[in-house]
Amino acid sequence: MVTEMFSEEIWKRISEKAGGDDVYVAMDPYPDEQTLKLVMAASDVLEMEPADVLKAFGKWWIGFAGTEYKSLLDMAGSTSSEFMSNVNEIHARVGHLMPELKPPNFRVEELETGSFDDHLPSVFELHYFSTRDGLFPMVHGMLEGVADSCGEDVLIEHLVHSSEGNERDIYRVSVTKKKNR
Repeated sequence: MVTEMFSEEIWKRISEKAGGDDVYVAMDPYPDEQTLKLVMAASDVLEMEPADVLKAFGKWWIGFAGTEYKSLLDMAGSTSSEFMSNVNEIHARVGHLMPELKPPNFRVEELETGSFDDHLPSVFELHYFSTRDGLFPMVHGMLEGVADSCGEDVLIEHLVHSSEGNERDIYRVSVTKKKNR
């Protein structure tokens, strides 16, 4: 993400500041501690809040995964709600290749089903459960990326925060079909 959005030089500064390698392999697992060091270093170098770094990465990740793992993601669905309802299945399939993967769990609760033809919103709650602390802002970015890839405009409200001692994060997601499609 950093090399695409900024530059190779910025990436080298971030990786050096984080005390890690400057080359990471997409499908290799890395300790959460290293991920958080990278987030904090990126926050410092890019002068962004850590949550904004994670949000940007989540949105970027969906575009990257949509290119790199297109066939897997194409099966997930054509709307944000469908896609997020199938993410656990994607994680299960990837888990066969990466047994050390510690994926989160998502649950979608449909609240309103709008008419995309009439540009009426569809609203759902996304329940995000994770054993990994501090990565919840990435979900917001991923929701933005999924909506973009599905041709939707999105409004995301973070209703319940795991950082406040709750067992999960809950997002209310309202999507409409983009008018230019």
